[in-house]
Amino acid sequence: MVSSRSFVVSKQPSLPYPCKRPLIIKTSTQFLVTARFLVNFQELRHRMKVSFKIDKYPAEIKGYRRFNLLGSQEKDLEYTQCDGLAVEFKHLTLKEQRAGGGGKGSKGVNEGSRSVQEELHIITLMTQFSYDGVELNIEATTLPFVVISNQSQFVRAWASILWFNLLSTDPKDVAFFSKPPAAKWILVADVLSWQFSCCTGRGLNADQLQMLGKKLCGSVPNQDSTVTWSKFAKESMPRVSFTFWEWFDAILTLVKAHLENIWKDGYVMGFVSRSAEDALLRTRQQGTFLLRFSESMRDGGITISWVDHESDGIMMKHRAVLLQEHPSISQTLYRMTMTYFHLSMVNIAMMLQTLVTS
Repeated sequence: MVSSRSFVVSKQPSLPYPCKRPLIIKTSTQFLVTARFLVNFQELRHRMKVSFKIDKYPAEIKGYRRFNLLGSQEKDLEYTQCDGLAVEFKHLTLKEQRAGGGGKGSKGVNEGSRSVQEELHIITLMTQFSYDGVELNIEATTLPFVVISNQSQFVRAWASILWFNLLSTDPKDVAFFSKPPAAKWILVADVLSWQFSCCTGRGLNADQLQMLGKKLCGSVPNQDSTVTWSKFAKESMPRVSFTFWEWFDAILTLVKAHLENIWKDGYVMGFVSRSAEDALLRTRQQGTFLLRFSESMRDGGITISWVDHESDGIMMKHRAVLLQEHPSISQTLYRMTMTYFHLSMVNIAMMLQTLVTS
């Protein structure tokens, strides 16, 4: 039986990105959308034409932006060996409509206090099925996506995509962020760990997630703890001028770019609070060091802390912070860690020599 579910979007709109984050489109930047017809009648090829429309059913929200979707307006479903009947719209671009024919900076329908990263849009693909006396008008829709105009909006946009797909019960609810629901901490924890696992090959352990949970929930989270959208991506964290998500995503970028190998091998504790770091190093021998992510750096930084001892036996702990923009952060970390590893080995050798001669 042929139904509307026979026509599906097989590739969602997306931009190229190292971590393969779909459903974020930048204006005036090309993207593609593909769809498949699951009723595999080869005789239908070139007989079913597919067209598209963005925001066919727009949200009734003040300030909701309107876009023109530019590209080939109509294409045939063609038979392919891998996908059967399929259509691919390449080189699509979005251009924002301006109120009253105004140019850049026009106001009117584009006004509103809502963040553009919380605004969701949908592309509808339309075709007509006609076979053996059966005629049907069929639609397929993309998942809701975010449209940005500047690359600086990308990080917040991805937070919106994650939150929507984590919590929405309606895949066409473009008004979702009018009143975004809170999420159970256990769901948020899974998403945060999945982000690291997907991008670096290693997820987050229970201790690392507990530290992040305290940041989002205010205390050690439990099974009933919840996280609001504002806490996750809109409100600045205490004593800093950036949000939790901005900080977390910058660290993910830092690990992916500079520390992926030692992160995968488990040499970076990473998400450790400063107080926990103090407790961990207090009783350690000279040369012991710990790598953790800086909590005060918006754009990603890693702190190396190490143990030293004065001649009177008093422990001294030192720190050095390396920022993501450091030109050779991985090489610098390697040199620092090897230096203190060497120091600890020298101290152990001297201790053994003392024991042998005494």
